Amino acid sequence: MPLLRLPGKLLRGEEVSRADVFDAPAERIIAQGRLVLATLSVIAVQLNPALVTIDNGTAIAVLVAYGIFAIGLTVGRVWRFREPAAGYLVHACDVAFLLVLGALSGGRATPVSAFFAFFVLVAASLRWNWQAVVATAGVLAIAIWGAAATQSSGIGAALIRGVYVLIMGVMLAYSGAIRERRREQLTRLTAWPGPDPAQMHSPNLADMLAHCAEAIEAPRVLVLWEESEEPFVNVGLWQNGEYKQAREMTGAYGQFVRAKSYVDAAFWTDDAGSSFAVTSQGPVHVEAPILEERLIKAFVIHNVGTAPFQGSACRGRVFVLDRASWSDFQLHLVEIIASRLANALDRQFMQTEARSAAAERERIRLTRDLHDGLLQSLTAAGLQIKLLSDSEEGERRTRLEVVGQLLNAEQRRIRDFVRKTPGRGQQSADVPLGLSLQEMMSETARHWNCATSLTVEPPDATAPAALCVHLSLMLAEAVANAVRHGRASSVRVTIRRGHKNVSVEVHDDGLGFDGATFSLNDEDLVAAGIGPFSLHERVRELGGLLGVRSSPGGVTLQIQLPLS
Repeated sequence: MPLLRLPGKLLRGEEVSRADVFDAPAERIIAQGRLVLATLSVIAVQLNPALVTIDNGTAIAVLVAYGIFAIGLTVGRVWRFREPAAGYLVHACDVAFLLVLGALSGGRATPVSAFFAFFVLVAASLRWNWQAVVATAGVLAIAIWGAAATQSSGIGAALIRGVYVLIMGVMLAYSGAIRERRREQLTRLTAWPGPDPAQMHSPNLADMLAHCAEAIEAPRVLVLWEESEEPFVNVGLWQNGEYKQAREMTGAYGQFVRAKSYVDAAFWTDDAGSSFAVTSQGPVHVEAPILEERLIKAFVIHNVGTAPFQGSACRGRVFVLDRASWSDFQLHLVEIIASRLANALDRQFMQTEARSAAAERERIRLTRDLHDGLLQSLTAAGLQIKLLSDSEEGERRTRLEVVGQLLNAEQRRIRDFVRKTPGRGQQSADVPLGLSLQEMMSETARHWNCATSLTVEPPDATAPAALCVHLSLMLAEAVANAVRHGRASSVRVTIRRGHKNVSVEVHDDGLGFDGATFSLNDEDLVAAGIGPFSLHERVRELGGLLGVRSSPGGVTLQIQLPLS
């Protein structure tokens, strides 16, 4: 803890955060602890000279000098020096001071020397790894035994004091080793394997479970999960360097955990058949066995740490099996693993759903394009062929030519579609509206034996080529509907290009919708479920709006389409 800053914060009424307490640089904590300990030692020796013994005056002088050294390191902010040599030098000064203090005490144990010995060992633990703590404890023990060897008495006591220092050093070293080990485990677990580029559509569970087993040092990792609206339990098992995946019917392993109170809890147990388990809240006793018996038998589960996960599209549990021993920290690692697996499985599910949705959208688009293009042209060709029987010789030749033109046009359209033309670059370029649509309107008029007219405002208006393709299909569909269903003889189209959108008005002189009179906007058409469905779907897909006015004198379609 940054000891000298904390009181100031408290006096000013400022909030003391956990970062203030636990995340300060180690050298800052050591420097401030050294200053506090040196100050208290000077005061204690003055109040009770027996704490040091033989040469009290020299001892106080040494303590004062050490206090000045502590002030210098604190004021000079030694923790800002990143060079390793600086830490080694300061640590050597601390050890030297402790040895001088022991000499001034005549080799006898005193509270002051004991406190400083503990401080030096803790400082080594905060600065470095466990090996540094063991080395420091060994140096201090050898110094104590060496000083005792030069005297004729107190050898036994010195031997015990040296052993005490070694034991204290070993305990602190063990604590540091645990801290280092947990850091390594978290580091390994953090290096979570990403999706396999060759299989971006699914998580690489084999690599994930193998990574989990290596990070948490377990021979087997089992994951069971269910997906929304799927009547299966998915099973993924990594063991002995191999990965196996299977499916069982829902309920094959029950709820995985028999105790209903702990279905959503993480816990570990040394014996899955017993009634004893340890959760993050502490030990618990439940009805034995803790897990479903079918699950225990199927995977031969004895020692296990397990945690549930709940994603947006899947739920399940991860089981880390046959680990040598467990602790609260290891259980937290299992919970992290469960969370990461939930994210990976959710990503897989959503990618699968997205692919299905994209395939469905493409199917609908192809169906609509076939309906508005090829099928309408074939219908028109059929109409022309039907009229051949009632036609004169010269008119028959004309109608046959129209049929040939229809078939040739659709042949070109299918060829262009297969070759994916026009290309993306062409689709993004702007083309003249009138030029790109006039020929199509003329051909459609011949195909359906009706009169058509096209007005573009302004006459030189342009639009993206991709939008013009959609407009040509829309107008072809509108003309076909007017002739086939409304018995129209003429269709008038007016296109107005605005700054951000294109408005299209299509008016025919047919019979309307069964002779009815109404006016519906886009929302009304959706609610009523009537209107030109294929045309309406295309307009909505492009982000536009469709309105319909019907009367016994004809139908008017009003279309608004965004330019971007």
